[in-house]
Amino acid sequence: MADLNLSQKQAVEKTEGPLLVLAGAGTGKTRVLVHRLAHILKTKPVQPWQCLCMTFTNKASNEMRLRLDRLVGARSQQVWLGTFHRIGLKLIYPYLEQIGLKKPFSIFDESDSKLVLKKIMIEMNLDIKKHVPSVASEKISRLKDQAILATHFNKTDNTFADGKLPEIYKRYQKKLGQLNAVDFGDLILYPLYLARSDEKIRQTYEKKFNYILVDEYQDTNGAQYQLLKCLAKQNQNLCVVGDDDQSIYAWRGANIRNILDFKKDFPTAEIVRLEENYRCTKPLILKTASHLIAQNTERLGKVLKPALTPLDKEPVHIHSFFDAEEEARFIVETIKVNHDKGVPYNEMAILLRSAYLARLFEESMIEAEVPYQTVGTIKFYERAEIKDALAYLRLVVHGHDDLAFERIINTPRRGVGKVALQIIEKTSSLHNKSLLEGL
Repeated sequence: MADLNLSQKQAVEKTEGPLLVLAGAGTGKTRVLVHRLAHILKTKPVQPWQCLCMTFTNKASNEMRLRLDRLVGARSQQVWLGTFHRIGLKLIYPYLEQIGLKKPFSIFDESDSKLVLKKIMIEMNLDIKKHVPSVASEKISRLKDQAILATHFNKTDNTFADGKLPEIYKRYQKKLGQLNAVDFGDLILYPLYLARSDEKIRQTYEKKFNYILVDEYQDTNGAQYQLLKCLAKQNQNLCVVGDDDQSIYAWRGANIRNILDFKKDFPTAEIVRLEENYRCTKPLILKTASHLIAQNTERLGKVLKPALTPLDKEPVHIHSFFDAEEEARFIVETIKVNHDKGVPYNEMAILLRSAYLARLFEESMIEAEVPYQTVGTIKFYERAEIKDALAYLRLVVHGHDDLAFERIINTPRRGVGKVALQIIEKTSSLHNKSLLEGL
């Protein structure tokens, strides 16, 4: 406890009952989560596997695992610590037969789902230029975020696919079953489905965890929220950490009401605010940010203050530009001025709202002879050659993965064209076999 401030210590020591920790930017929320887990393991009569910690990224869960290992040693490996999807996968694994899956099965990413939907929509004679498969994928993902099963969705949307979205969703789920696959949305939906359809499984889930901790709670969607309520129903020891001022993912299903209404859902909940910022040494940045966000009426409220000794009172500058080219030139020129004053290039960064905006800055830096490197362009697992290699491995593990088969049948080129593939598909369909067996 020696390294914790008073608010952090309060959040760590409050182990029983529901708790909402409102953690502002740079206030040490990861430290609080890890120390809270360590405190529970050291002071409570509980086994590590009775503790669950949910995060949103593998990077966050790996970082937490390393920190927890330093505090409690090898016991940390037995804690259920991972992303929502990883935890969902572990929850359904003992019950695969009930959801129609066989070991091993595939987990489709977004690009896999789009390919399946494209084939389905072509089979349905839909114009895929007018009704784009990626839009269908997005709509189905949002339905799953709201915990709406294909069998329970009948609402027509005449603006998309001529009102045939319910049929597309049903065919998509059926096709996933035939391919012995799930998508990421299913990893949250299926635990919910099992809990609702089987009383014994529901009771198992409710008794499974004595303590539950959740990171980035402001980003949870409806399905994740319902799963958490199910898992926390019996013991009620649910600690959620988040920041209502940083909720920016509504476009991908996040529901800000989950954090704003936490007190309504859990009336006995306590609220702890982490307001000491350890990241920013320039108080006017925090003051400006706090003044701006205070205009939002849909928030629980907190005021960030610098925990570190302020370096100076440099003001916050706002610049407006006629166009993007002018903006890029100004920023690159500012970088050169700073460099001439002795600031190394690798101590300066440009934060972009979206990766596609990088091109203009790259062109300006090349012209100005400023060295640079881009971060976060194409993700490793989204590279074509990596997806090809994974498709080969998927087909080796289970030969009925038709999506993997289609990806690699002519990669590298081996003279299998569109007509040959159609013959293989027709033969496979006729004999009710996978494409590999049909070949």
